[in-house]
Amino acid sequence: MQNSPSYVEKDFKFQTHEWVAIKIGWYLMLAIIIAGLLGLFGSGPLSSKTAKIEGASVVYERYLRYSMESEISITVTGQLPDSSIYINAGYLEKVKIIAIRPGPESMETMGDNERFKFHSGDPKKAVLHLEPTETGPLPLGVGLKGKIEKLNQYVYF
Repeated sequence: MQNSPSYVEKDFKFQTHEWVAIKIGWYLMLAIIIAGLLGLFGSGPLSSKTAKIEGASVVYERYLRYSMESEISITVTGQLPDSSIYINAGYLEKVKIIAIRPGPESMETMGDNERFKFHSGDPKKAVLHLEPTETGPLPLGVGLKGKIEKLNQYVYF
């Protein structure tokens, strides 16, 4: 019997490259899924961060979604001289504050910072509920006693 002509040509070199590309694609998809589960695209261990600043600890998310609510929790571990928490004004220009709990007694601008003064008793915990209004890097400055610690957040679309 004579060899019949093949209507489908076989290109083994191309097929080998195609298999490599498919494997790379699968690994890339797997990496994106794992990153999402770990919090790169929302809440999770990669996103949630606790920073220790003088007299307090700040819990915040490093990665925020544009126009999705987030929160910053400030827990005071020491005594505050004037029951005030400071946040850099540049940060507050790029977010919309939805609520502050407990509500501050007063707010005033002091240089490059916004001062939130609470009632005479020291607030042991203050939570800011906010929504980012711009995408990109978002430098957050939080402090007590007028000294600001720089923290970094990133807002993605």
